[in-house]
Amino acid sequence: MSQQQFDGEKPQAMVEFLNRFELEGELPVSFLSEEGVFLLSIQYLIEDCWNNSFDHERKLLRFGVNTDGWDLLINIDDDQLDILQDEMGDIDSIDITIFDLLDANLEKVECCYKQEKM
Repeated sequence: MSQQQFDGEKPQAMVEFLNRFELEGELPVSFLSEEGVFLLSIQYLIEDCWNNSFDHERKLLRFGVNTDGWDLLINIDDDQLDILQDEMGDIDSIDITIFDLLDANLEKVECCYKQEKM
């Protein structure tokens, strides 16, 4: 996957999500529905993802890593902003959207670590 800088119009909900959770110490966190149903846990966000991890060919933005260690992505052309998960090259929807996460309740996760840059 050729990763390049994103130079188009950024989906506002994605910008809002990244701005909300990019602060140091905000992650890792679990996202829960209003009913308390587990949606997703995010370990960390990919630093400066708009400039470092956008696949122009497939229109995919790699933005974070879940607590299982899988990369999380969105297709920036998808109005629903469905979250995709990359499991060793197999990219599938996990039936959760960025909008679901923006509306979710949060629960701090203490078990995870951030992968250090080499």
